[in-house]
Amino acid sequence: MLTRAIDSYRDLKLDDTSAQLNLAWTQDEREWITPSLHGVITRSLEAEIQGQLPATWHYAVDDPWGEQRLAPAIAHYFGLPAQAFSLTCGAGVIQLLSVLPTLSAGRHVAIAGEVYPDFPWWLRQSGRHAERLTVETVAERVQQARRLACDLFFMERPVLMDGAVMTLESVYELGEALARAGITLLIDESNANYLPPAASAVHLLSSLPNLIVLRGVSKAWGLGSLRMGLCLSSPALRNRLRQRIPPLLNPSLTLRIVYEVLMAGDSTAALRARIQQQKHRAIALFAGWPVIPSCEAMPYLFLPPCQAAALQTRGINGKLHHFWREADTSTSLLRLSVPLEASRMQRLEKALKEDTR
Repeated sequence: MLTRAIDSYRDLKLDDTSAQLNLAWTQDEREWITPSLHGVITRSLEAEIQGQLPATWHYAVDDPWGEQRLAPAIAHYFGLPAQAFSLTCGAGVIQLLSVLPTLSAGRHVAIAGEVYPDFPWWLRQSGRHAERLTVETVAERVQQARRLACDLFFMERPVLMDGAVMTLESVYELGEALARAGITLLIDESNANYLPPAASAVHLLSSLPNLIVLRGVSKAWGLGSLRMGLCLSSPALRNRLRQRIPPLLNPSLTLRIVYEVLMAGDSTAALRARIQQQKHRAIALFAGWPVIPSCEAMPYLFLPPCQAAALQTRGINGKLHHFWREADTSTSLLRLSVPLEASRMQRLEKALKEDTR
């Protein structure tokens, strides 16, 4: 049965307790963001109050997709020329994924690899079918997509369960081949917040007219509550996207805060370093357990779901993470977020050393 990511949070508690170390989600990343997110957001809200609430009172019919307000910050964050991209904002990446199946004029959409189940789920709701590609080379993937009559190709980057991140050179090669075949390339880069800004596929937007890149502020920054989804595309796709993505989804106050966060530049460098340090330590602590590796950039470890009981007896909680693999089905693994705070890592070490027999 195909499920959505939100279904894995049903009845899930998200905080640590005296008895349980909760690794169900990443809850200790904020300390490693520089400059301080708390400071950036506080200053933005203080300026709003002192300015007699200009964003709060503004109804953005003059900028219904947020491009005028956020494009300068996007250009600054990624180091892009302002004319190199188009920006259409949505209410989070999930909301964007819910409406973008209609980019396909047919009934079949190509998907590369295992992905979060949300986009295949929304494809099904729209009467379309997700087709998992079973080949690896660019030429073979394009050939298979054409054989399946796909005009939309979806992928995640970075892929959660792959070790290395697909290079920009490889993305360009794929995008160019798809463009020649008349196929749009849609990339979900939600997890790319764990990479430097220079690694994003947005740097290819000016050279690939068929490219769309989705970004958010939930991963790494932990600002999912702002409900900001960034749909970045080549300028040639602006009108197609705005025929599908509703206007006025983002409060002006949200746009103001996200602007300030992006203008702070590469604020996750220290976080990325901390993730690598603590992830290596956590893997060592799980020696002898059937750990399944995640992408090198990600703050996660995976275990077979059958290990959940053994962890719970040690006071450790994870969450079931759903993956779409093929057809209308999904599978699950037990996901653990690597503790970044020293005290939480010490709790993990102590718990794993306990003999529960």
